[in-house]
Amino acid sequence: PGLSIHEWGTKLKVTRPIDSKFEHVYDYSMSLSRPASSEDWMTRAVLESQFQSIVAEGIWPEVPEVEVWPEVDTWLEVDVWPEVEIPAPVPPGQRLGQLLAHEVGPDLVRSLDDIDAAELDADERLMYLHLWERCSAWIQDQAAAAAAGFNQVVYREGVVQPYKRAGVEVTDHVTLQEVAVASGVSTDRAAMRIITGTAFAADGPLAATGEAVRAGRMSWEVAMAFVDSTLGLTDEHTTAVQNRVLPRAICVIDPDTGEGCWRTRAWAVRQLRRAVIAVDPETVIRRREENSARRYVNLSFDHSSGSAYLTALLPAHLAMELHDTLNALAARLRDEDASANPAAAPRGWQAARADALVAVIREAGAVLATTGVLPSVQGKTRIEVGVIIDLPTLLHMADHPGEILGYGPIDPDYSRLLAAEADVWRRWVVDPISGHLLDLGRTRYRPNQELRDYILAAYPECSVPECNRHTPGLEIDHVMEWGDDGPTSAANLHALCWRDHQHKTGGHINMRMNADGTVTHTTRHGLTRLHEPYWRSQADDLAHGRTEPNNGEPPF
Repeated sequence: PGLSIHEWGTKLKVTRPIDSKFEHVYDYSMSLSRPASSEDWMTRAVLESQFQSIVAEGIWPEVPEVEVWPEVDTWLEVDVWPEVEIPAPVPPGQRLGQLLAHEVGPDLVRSLDDIDAAELDADERLMYLHLWERCSAWIQDQAAAAAAGFNQVVYREGVVQPYKRAGVEVTDHVTLQEVAVASGVSTDRAAMRIITGTAFAADGPLAATGEAVRAGRMSWEVAMAFVDSTLGLTDEHTTAVQNRVLPRAICVIDPDTGEGCWRTRAWAVRQLRRAVIAVDPETVIRRREENSARRYVNLSFDHSSGSAYLTALLPAHLAMELHDTLNALAARLRDEDASANPAAAPRGWQAARADALVAVIREAGAVLATTGVLPSVQGKTRIEVGVIIDLPTLLHMADHPGEILGYGPIDPDYSRLLAAEADVWRRWVVDPISGHLLDLGRTRYRPNQELRDYILAAYPECSVPECNRHTPGLEIDHVMEWGDDGPTSAANLHALCWRDHQHKTGGHINMRMNADGTVTHTTRHGLTRLHEPYWRSQADDLAHGRTEPNNGEPPF
């Protein structure tokens, strides 16, 4: 009583006899979307009961019979419905609080996607971010499980080129490369996905950690700290370490108080380090010795700022010794700054340490080159790095991007600056119209120094797209094998790292040199990707006029 049809959510237009009309109302009510609450279920049940009674007993509302219904919008109100209170829409902030208890998965993703972030205040946006981070961790877990599943299907132990991490054989290099191609990540990241998916599986040593991630109780970064910290441990020791730390690592945010925020990775690393030492001290000793044996210096790039990172993995005592030495040299540089200009502040400590490092290494390289101790690399004993610049830009007639071989595009001013430093940098000037090509034909297998320099300038990194190894540790390779009448020319040569060269020779990767200088790579399972030489990408920039020429007077 008291609830009309139009209050239920629709209005019924009177256009046909009353019995058909009621059947139409009944059909419509039963076609409504699935009830979302117990109140909705009760309402539907009452509606169905009322209609069944009307049909069975012939109880109809008193409506005057008419021969012809007027052609006007006439609406019928039926006072036979139960009194139902329609719930008000849930505010977005309250909805976010409800979603904290929601299972992480596709439904949560859809629910978050339905929320208009513009309607959220600052506090609600933080909760919104947190829920998306839960979904992100869930997706990462699913991707890791997929990578581990692929590896489980195709990987065979005892392969010629196994891939090991922390002394444990994970997969083979060919399978690893295919996972990297499908995922669009480096081989190192692909390996971690396989390792993580295996560890987080239901029968894996970190199964409980995987469950916590999928339940939204820890961030993906913290979960990966569990994986990183237990690499090389036995399954029993890994689970023991997990059981020591996991109960304190699990957190759930309270939407009302804001308490229960996720732990940080730094916290997890410290706790896991203590747990590993307590559970398996022998492995800690072995790791230290292994890391000392595989010490390295690595180069990585920050292309957004024209910078790069030079990092080193060293035994802790050696790293501290070098750092203290750099501090002493940095102090001298800062003193020189203060003497040269007392009114100005000296360079910062970080910058001073970086300048000291460059000065020391350059001085050492000059001494080695002068004494003849410097070994030959790619046929040369002189330390030099190549910069590519087109002729109009070099002459200040245009402002096209240049390239540092092995690094990537740089701005034109940077290109001209490096091109002027002929003592360290080798300048490759490119004709923006025709370019040039070196060719030795079929007269010899090994390229001469000029052709070798050309190929390493065009391919300063391994031409396998997901590999970032760069000169000087590259090998010149015939795309069409020499034994198959492949010429020793720039049209058939490119650069590969030793491992990918072995994969190609073993038939695990097929390669084809295209007419435009690109190289098509095809894996054993049919995945293809394209690699472009550095000069090709720069030629495209010039040909398409992506930068405007400098129409001013040249400065000469």
